[in-house]
Amino acid sequence: EKEEIEQAEELLRPVPTASQAKIDASVCRLYEEAAYRRAKQMERQQESEEQLVESQREHQSMFRSRSSCGSRAEGGTPRWATLHASAGYREKTLELRRQRQAEDEERWLEENSVHARGAGTGGQIFDRLYGD
Repeated sequence: EKEEIEQAEELLRPVPTASQAKIDASVCRLYEEAAYRRAKQMERQQESEEQLVESQREHQSMFRSRSSCGSRAEGGTPRWATLHASAGYREKTLELRRQRQAEDEERWLEENSVHARGAGTGGQIFDRLYGD
């Protein structure tokens, strides 16, 4: 009984809190990290869009050069040649789309996570709650 009372009193003791300056510094750091992540996300999105535009230009220039050679009597390109030529372009665009979706999903999971971030080390919390 005596040990239980001592443990209960120990749990009721006030927990030291951080100073206002430390709290402000932590809040500023968290906002700066979020702004940095948003900036990096925008940068990656712009890069992927630029890559997509560049691959579209390559794709269009490739078809312009092929259409001038006229592989059929009517001057048209066979369907298999068109599909073969556009396969690389299609693969690039699909890969860019997959990357963008993965980044969006990762960002969403970070923003909507239910797990605490930076709540301290688990050992300290465990010792404080269940310490002898």
